Amino acid sequence: MGEGVRPPVIGVTGPAGAGKSLVARMVAELLGGEVVDVDEVGHKALDVCRGEVVRIFGEGVVREGRVDRWALGRLVFGDGRARERLERVVHPWMREEVIRRVGGRRGPVVVDAALLGRMGLEAVCDRVLVVRAPWWVRVWRLVRRDGRSVCEAVRILRAQRGLFSQPFSCGVDTEYVINVGSKRHLRQKIATLLVRWGYLREGVS
Repeated sequence: MGEGVRPPVIGVTGPAGAGKSLVARMVAELLGGEVVDVDEVGHKALDVCRGEVVRIFGEGVVREGRVDRWALGRLVFGDGRARERLERVVHPWMREEVIRRVGGRRGPVVVDAALLGRMGLEAVCDRVLVVRAPWWVRVWRLVRRDGRSVCEAVRILRAQRGLFSQPFSCGVDTEYVINVGSKRHLRQKIATLLVRWGYLREGVS
């Protein structure tokens, strides 16, 4: 990137177990940039929007004065209408917060967001990288990473079907990466893509 060229904003998205956060960190490391973790923004949104969340879902989702993510998750897990009600409360604030954080960075920014398209965050990105992995690999990763049973992992992935097929409304340039194999191989694939995009010099990995 030459002088006067605005540092890129790259969105990274993908379903549970695909490895999007790993890819987001790799992109940021290769570019010398920072990650905006939208999941972390969502945690903060529950504090900011606590009153409305409690009004809709009841005091049972509160523990020690804060919204209990696990209690709330049990209510909205697999319930499309409940999930949409929650999204209507927290997503507007989350979008504004992500836009604020992206605007405050001087270097490259990677937006790590599972629901990038559903939240309309592709509009702040120059490019989007969608991370994919076979179903069985994603189940295995959830079992290993979160200590869940195979049945629990399968239920989670089934409940999330359709959430990641939201089309990107602004026609942003999108690439796909299949995350199987070693981390070294994955990093090489990402570096090759960044070279092709013009964000990285060839030979850097």
